[in-house]
Amino acid sequence: TYHPPSLEFGISVDKQIENFLKALSKFKKLQIILTFPGAETGSNLIIRKLKKFKSENENVFLFDNLGSRLYLGIMKYSIAVVGNSSSGIVEAPSLHVPTVNIGKRQEGRIAADSVLNCGYTTKEIVEAINLVLEKNFRDKLKKIQNPYNPYGDGMVSKRIIKVIENLRINEKLLNKRLDFEAK
Repeated sequence: TYHPPSLEFGISVDKQIENFLKALSKFKKLQIILTFPGAETGSNLIIRKLKKFKSENENVFLFDNLGSRLYLGIMKYSIAVVGNSSSGIVEAPSLHVPTVNIGKRQEGRIAADSVLNCGYTTKEIVEAINLVLEKNFRDKLKKIQNPYNPYGDGMVSKRIIKVIENLRINEKLLNKRLDFEAK
């Protein structure tokens, strides 16, 4: 899952996707599922390169859009998420799937220990993929805590109900007030 970069200025999108695909080509025994990027600037170049890569590799499957449900279903049974998508940071750890996060697109985000950051070179990407495929790395995945886990501890509803039950309904709550200066 690779999207056009938003923070990188030292390496072209063309070189990034070229290195990404060269790294993936080293894993001929794995089935590789690729998805189109969003509609950002640079997407057309990435899509052209993905289509070419798919046509040259029998172990590659390319989808323009899987939708959330199918995408997450496939992710759940994947051995890794590789690319620069937020889904590798936000959703993958909840599914106990490791992520190889390439480059700076997700820089500054809090990430679970299942997320392995790497640079843009083919060598760095291959090394990171090999690391997340190792048994000792994979053994740790069940214990990973996802800072973005949407389910938390499963008690959110009870806490919300408790807050609502103890809420004092008064004029301050009922009267709408602007939090910004109106001119």
